[in-house]
Amino acid sequence: MEEENEALELREDMEHAVEHSQGWRRYLALSTAIIAVCAAIASMLSGQYANEAILEKNNAILNTSKSSDIWNLYQSKGLKKNLDDAFFRQYGDTALAKEASRYRREQDSIAIVARNFESKTEEADKNSELLMEHHHGLAISVTLFQIAIALSAISALLSQKIVWYCSLGIAVAGSILLLS
Repeated sequence: MEEENEALELREDMEHAVEHSQGWRRYLALSTAIIAVCAAIASMLSGQYANEAILEKNNAILNTSKSSDIWNLYQSKGLKKNLDDAFFRQYGDTALAKEASRYRREQDSIAIVARNFESKTEEADKNSELLMEHHHGLAISVTLFQIAIALSAISALLSQKIVWYCSLGIAVAGSILLLS
């Protein structure tokens, strides 16, 4: 009977020791799942920033094209103005002077519109660059989360807590990039 009690106590002690030694693996599994969720969020945000950056770059290209078209119109009006000025000086027809003056006024308003499109181009380019910076930071965050997940798997396979701690440290670095 005494031997049975000792054996029972020994068994309970061993089960408790096994539970206690394996308890950190529960936290390992939970932390790995959380890291995977963070990686998914960072990946989604990274893609969103990349798409928005591309859209802004397309807007910049569109505004550049519009600006170029408007500057071509500006030059066209300038040619007409110069021709009318030249014919006015040659023939003295005041109607030609009025036309030249009208073209000059049109050129002034056209230049304002062209400069407006140029400023929209610059703004869209700056927005695109900022969005790409966010994308790059999040892409690095995703990479760090993936490394952390891999280290968690290695930790589970080798039953090494130190590898898990490294995984957690790398996940913290990824989280900092995610939140910044």
